[in-house]
Amino acid sequence: TKENIGSHIVRRCNIHDCGQTGIVGHLGGVFSIIEDNHIHHINNKQNLAGAEIGGIKMHAAIDVIYRRNHIHHCTRGIWLDWQAQGTRVTQNLFHDNVFPHIDDDPEMDGNGLAYGEDIFIEVSHGPTLVDNNLLLSSRAVKLATQGVAFVHNIIAGSFVSVGIGTDNGSKTLTSPRYTPYHVPHRTEVAGFMTFLHGDHRFFNNIFVQQEVCTGMK
Repeated sequence: TKENIGSHIVRRCNIHDCGQTGIVGHLGGVFSIIEDNHIHHINNKQNLAGAEIGGIKMHAAIDVIYRRNHIHHCTRGIWLDWQAQGTRVTQNLFHDNVFPHIDDDPEMDGNGLAYGEDIFIEVSHGPTLVDNNLLLSSRAVKLATQGVAFVHNIIAGSFVSVGIGTDNGSKTLTSPRYTPYHVPHRTEVAGFMTFLHGDHRFFNNIFVQQEVCTGMK
């Protein structure tokens, strides 16, 4: 519960050249503040790939604040996976977060769409607030979730996976993913539900159209 878990502070660290992830957590990171960090050159060599990679990768970032971080040259900037409820990503600078050599290698078409964006928010119910950020990578946001508000951002990259990625990928049967939602500002589970890719809000953002990556369809 909130009384005995989480509430960590990670502040003013230089985190770099990690093979898999810079900062990672699952539920133990709830109610934390991650701010003023320089996070760069993470997972570039693909020593380890898969579902736990990026500058920051957290499940269940309940009421976590990511603030004023400089995140660049990672295969992914921030990955919020499951239960991004009450989460705020604010005043961060993202750039050059790309999959290695995606623009030079047409063979990377399929894999390339899995990595290489500033923020990936996945199968969460929200509410999640993304505000006052500079998203300058060629792919700004991978969005396979619901309940996200984008407010006062400069977004210079594309959106990926809008409308897909919220099921388990069965080719013949429906395979919805059920993830928990919590009592507001608590860790206790209130229920489980699927995703409709809905209830995203955009207010007062600036969008910059970039040239589409060579390896992107």
